[in-house]
Amino acid sequence: MALRLMPERDCTTCTLKQQEEWGCYASKKTTTDGRTVWVRKAKQPLKVDGEDSWACPRQPIRERPQWWNMTLNYYGMFKKGHLPDQGGVSDQSHAAIRIFSVLDSANAECDRELAERKSKADRRAKDLKKGRAR
Repeated sequence: MALRLMPERDCTTCTLKQQEEWGCYASKKTTTDGRTVWVRKAKQPLKVDGEDSWACPRQPIRERPQWWNMTLNYYGMFKKGHLPDQGGVSDQSHAAIRIFSVLDSANAECDRELAERKSKADRRAKDLKKGRAR
């Protein structure tokens, strides 16, 4: 499951050494011969959507916090049935609908992971209770 592969990070406590190790300022550059290379890349790649990424997964949030704040506010309204633009779903920006779809998928994955963890914890508690009853 992707959640297990994506480490939790807190940018407010990230040290310079961690920033270097995790690729907080990594970027892709195109060389003069047309190849794409990573600059200031992480020490180890992360799998993101099946591809190796050498940049911190929180980099876009750190670089554009106001945009993410606005997007998540619109997403919250979207979940309550309000669309960002006038008209129906077909009148909305493709980018907005696509972002909301990605956020829906991420939320569903988180919900599944939390339900799985709760189920395992419930089973462990039940097993412990059975063990004590003997």
